Amino acid sequence: NLPFKSVIHAIGPQYDDGNQQERPLLFLCIMASLQLADKEGYRAIAVPAISSKTYGFPLADCTSIIVRAIKQFFA
Repeated sequence: NLPFKSVIHAIGPQYDDGNQQERPLLFLCIMASLQLADKEGYRAIAVPAISSKTYGFPLADCTSIIVRAIKQFFA
């Protein structure tokens, strides 16, 4: 019963120690979601803090990666 047309379910990386390519993997996860939304013709998208709670990604790092991916996508 969500008030949305659809949901893109993205699973981000598990955060271990920050040295296991977690940041690039999260970046790619966000970019893939944005590319799919673009391909489907979506005019709006909400991007949650993927991996920040369940997978232990530090919220500040997660936020900056998401913002950087969005900026790069629309550049």
